[in-house]
Amino acid sequence: MIEKAMLHAEGAHYALHDVLARALSRLPTSDYDQLMRSLVAQADHLDPGLGADRIAGYRDALESIADEVEHARPRSSGLFSRLRRS
Repeated sequence: MIEKAMLHAEGAHYALHDVLARALSRLPTSDYDQLMRSLVAQADHLDPGLGADRIAGYRDALESIADEVEHARPRSSGLFSRLRRS
């Protein structure tokens, strides 16, 4: 029963992760970059009382969302876009 509940919660977490990544992918790149920089900086100043595992999870989630945003962004065919991806 606990395993089923954990799997259900994990699926819900991934759904929220995907919704967030797709919404963020629609932001202008400069706004998105500024937002992510501020969140990464915030992770550096989290209260150590939260515990190392929670802080590591926070950082891992930011990284995972950033990866997902890259996949969700529409691909441009212009030269600048191709150079940026390489």
